[in-house]
Amino acid sequence: IPHTGTRISADYGWIDPQTLIPLHVFTTQTIAALPGLNVLVRQPLPSFGMPGRFELTADLRNMLADGYTPVNTPDGHRMLIVESPRAIRGGLKFTF
Repeated sequence: IPHTGTRISADYGWIDPQTLIPLHVFTTQTIAALPGLNVLVRQPLPSFGMPGRFELTADLRNMLADGYTPVNTPDGHRMLIVESPRAIRGGLKFTF
């Protein structure tokens, strides 16, 4: 968003629902993509006369809960096998 300086990026890592623990489709890359819908929001803040800059961040990972595989155990319980759990992270970043 140009006026406010907000940067929003999103990606979707597809997972084959037939696999128990999925591998990344592009195995030749050194950077592994995270499965599911992932959103990163970065908002610059005023520096209040200090050198450097402040930035608020929000990192939302696997928002659609892709890759959650239910498995029934012999004693009747149910467990989930998850490669990448849903996560919401945020923070205040200072760059100098």
